[in-house]
Amino acid sequence: IEKNGSLYAVDPQSGQWKTVGEKAWIGTTAAVGIGDGLYSTERNGALYRTNAQGKWTQLGKREFKNTAFLVTVGGKLFSIERDGSLYAIKI
Repeated sequence: IEKNGSLYAVDPQSGQWKTVGEKAWIGTTAAVGIGDGLYSTERNGALYRTNAQGKWTQLGKREFKNTAFLVTVGGKLFSIERDGSLYAIKI
């Protein structure tokens, strides 16, 4: 994710990259991939799932305004908040 809001997919073998979707990532605060989806939080507190084609869907309420990091362990999604709290997120 670039500062201008662009998201890129990178081919791990060739290193070539291409833009995914629109330049709609400027408010993104954290992101992590799980399976075939990219999960991200926005400054407004929303959590989104984005597919490989760049189509996004908001998940639940805007409860992630204090999220500093998103991490995945064993296919499960967790948020680490600015105050150090750790939350498991049901997806």
